[in-house]
Amino acid sequence: MKLLFLVTTLLLCASARAEKAPKAYLCAQLSEEAKRYNDSITSLFGTAVSFFKPQNVSPEAPIYETDLSGMESADFVLILPPYGRDCAFEVGWFAGKAKPIIFYAEKGGDWQRDVMIKGGVTRVLTTNSALYENLMKDPELGGKVTLIPSKQALKEAVLTAYHNSKKL
Repeated sequence: MKLLFLVTTLLLCASARAEKAPKAYLCAQLSEEAKRYNDSITSLFGTAVSFFKPQNVSPEAPIYETDLSGMESADFVLILPPYGRDCAFEVGWFAGKAKPIIFYAEKGGDWQRDVMIKGGVTRVLTTNSALYENLMKDPELGGKVTLIPSKQALKEAVLTAYHNSKKL
């Protein structure tokens, strides 16, 4: 019995290591201040998620083609508001490809008026209980909102949302 348990445990560990980290496209503002915030959020994921960040694309590169390639290779998109004007295109593209659209918000803002973006979102995650209550009343988001206990819980919440969306 102990041998069976040991073999099962080893197989599960090997399977977990063999599973590649999902790739995410980061949809967020590109200002210097926003880049610091974006980096602070993506650093919470360690090696659990591999991020393509448009903020790291050289201005000399063919930006549209480079970003589109990042979108094509991504398994899902993570949106951090306030986001840039290209976000609507990116959300529409991900929705058209049936790739999960995960949104993390610490506070409300202008983004709450973006009906088409909200409508395409797979899951909204927030640490803000007042925002959570507000979003639960939103007809575009009500069933898609999750309150997480802290920013440190974001990695697990995003991975759960991603894996659950693959089951649909």
